[in-house]
Amino acid sequence: MTKFYTSWDAFFAKTMAYTTARVWGFLLFYDKLNPDPRRTARPDYYIMAGLGGGFLAGVVTNPIDLVFTRMQVDELYPE
Repeated sequence: MTKFYTSWDAFFAKTMAYTTARVWGFLLFYDKLNPDPRRTARPDYYIMAGLGGGFLAGVVTNPIDLVFTRMQVDELYPE
């Protein structure tokens, strides 16, 4: 059971970083695509903002994901 909790803090940090970057990226692109904040945007604007936010979050958090994966793999090999 202790193996389950060994990388819990890294998983939490990775998830928080990706979720924050994804939401921030969506809002950034949504504000750029929808010039009038009083109106609801068209559905294709939501799709484009979601794709842009997800791509931006993936690029920003890729180093964190690499470190997390390396931490998990290093536990499998004996010293």
